[in-house]
Amino acid sequence: MQFYILNPDKRLIETNLDKHAAFVSDPKNIVIEKAIFGEIEISTSFIGIQDIIFETLAVEGKRVISQKRYKNYLDAVRGHEATYLEIHNETIQRIRNS
Repeated sequence: MQFYILNPDKRLIETNLDKHAAFVSDPKNIVIEKAIFGEIEISTSFIGIQDIIFETLAVEGKRVISQKRYKNYLDAVRGHEATYLEIHNETIQRIRNS
């Protein structure tokens, strides 16, 4: 299994399990972006294991309404922004249709 950490430039560095565990034990190293829109929380996090490097989750209550994964930091940031806009637009459309 492959494990990664991020260098200060947000580039991946392959590492071992112990160094990965120490890195992700600090919340500042995990949360990339976080936003709340109404009852929906959107968070993009560094996972750093195998093929799950970064992940964006949109959660409403206990229900996951969107999940996307990325291979690099820039795609993760862009994906977070795209997910936020998608949720925002869907919510606005729902309000207009009700």
